[in-house]
Amino acid sequence: MTLIERFPEGSLYFYEESVAIWVVVGIESVIVAYQEPWESFEQVVTRVRHWHKHLEAGNNPNLDRDECHLVYAARRNQASGDVITVRFVPGDWMGLLLHRLPEHRNQLPSGWPEEFRLRIRDLQSQRTDGG
Repeated sequence: MTLIERFPEGSLYFYEESVAIWVVVGIESVIVAYQEPWESFEQVVTRVRHWHKHLEAGNNPNLDRDECHLVYAARRNQASGDVITVRFVPGDWMGLLLHRLPEHRNQLPSGWPEEFRLRIRDLQSQRTDGG
């Protein structure tokens, strides 16, 4: 998976092989969604923040038709330690859980400007430097 960006909500990863997905890994949460073709970085950020807001509130996001690509959202309750799943939609994305994923650390979503690769490289170097 390619680390695309870090947000207060969590680290945003992108993976594309047979299916293209976004994964947002927070300190106490995980979100998985299918990538929509040609969505911009700004659109992804807006969606991540919308999903995370509903996840923190403990409710299933009221999804519009164009947002139906959210397939999993869960968080850990800090007080009890319980995992609270607010959205789970089975699908082919679950196949990714069954196999070791090939290491793709520089994938760029279709249509994104090449300058995003510089940010990906910066994030990679921070990880290898311990940052």
